[in-house]
Order: sequence, then structure tokens, then C-alpha cells
Amino acid sequence: MKDDTEQHIRDRAYQIWQEEGQPEGREHEHWARARTEIEDARPGAAKSGERRQRASSTRKTATKRAPAKRAGGRKRTTKA
Repeated sequence: MKDDTEQHIRDRAYQIWQEEGQPEGREHEHWARARTEIEDARPGAAKSGERRQRASSTRKTATKRAPAKRAGGRKRTTKA
């Protein structure tokens, strides 16, 4: 049963990826969205905002980047 659910999530995540133009680096977001959709579609499943929040926090974590460094590596100085 668990294998069927995981395969269903995998298939839906792939479909989402294709629908969005096959972007790179968003697999965690697609997986979380697919999992939420599949879990919410199950009979008797509560439509909780908690699952959506979990998917949302996964998306935020996946998109964080380090601050850019200045080219040249030298500090700016001002002349007085």
C-alpha cells in the first residue's frame, strides 16, 4: 500500500515538473505539493492547513541561497 502511494506521489510530482516547464532545483517543492495533493484526495482525509504549511515550508527551505559576494574581493573605501 505504501509503495503504491509513493509511486502515485512520484508520478504526480513528475507531472507537476513537466507542467511547470521542467525547471531545475525544485524537486522538493514538486514532491511536497504532490504529496499534499495525494494525501488530501484520500477518502476520509482531513483537509488541514498543516499539510499545506509543511509543503510551503519545504518550498522556502529549498529556495534559500547564500548572499552574493562582490567581485574582486576588496572592500570599498571612501576618500575624505
